[in-house]
Amino acid sequence: MLTHEKLDVYARYKGNWENWLRSSEGIYSLQAGKPSLLTDEDWSLIDRSVQDLYLIQNGLAAKSYTEELEAKVSALCEDSTVMQKMRELVPYQYGLWNQKISPEQSLLIRFIDWVFRLFA
Repeated sequence: MLTHEKLDVYARYKGNWENWLRSSEGIYSLQAGKPSLLTDEDWSLIDRSVQDLYLIQNGLAAKSYTEELEAKVSALCEDSTVMQKMRELVPYQYGLWNQKISPEQSLLIRFIDWVFRLFA
């Protein structure tokens, strides 16, 4: 079950599982042997869900597939506010964490911006 707390941790580490593991929060929970808030299954579940929502929001999924994905993702969330929070993470996927993208920008412009920032 995906909760606000899990999404907060995911966003804090910008969707990078290894950054979380290397942090004092991740290492501390592993060394102490106590269960952590997030597991690797939770992390990959959030990753897949955000990617699915990205496909939907950018019109890259068929209508039937969209309905199936919406139902699947909403079933994984604690409530509708978690789903909305996950939708807010979509513009930050694929290395765009520091820039909020407006829906008016085309995929080509977003891709060019993303590539440019990789080499800037």
